[in-house]
Amino acid sequence: MIYIRGILEAGGNVNQHSNQDATPILIASLAGHTDVVRLLLQQPNIDLNKIAAGKSALGHATNNEIIQLLTNAGAK
Repeated sequence: MIYIRGILEAGGNVNQHSNQDATPILIASLAGHTDVVRLLLQQPNIDLNKIAAGKSALGHATNNEIIQLLTNAGAK
């Protein structure tokens, strides 16, 4: 998580997508990284509903805590 915090503090794009269209919030949701999801949700202008592989971050979420965090943040 220190790595991601450093990228964000250096001005990294929170919505930067991979060559497979996955964004950091989508990857963290899929991997079950609750602390990273929390950190990313604090970032202004985060796109919660970007679709990759047919699903948003909420669709890729792997645990109930992440599902709840994303739902509370307005993800669809």
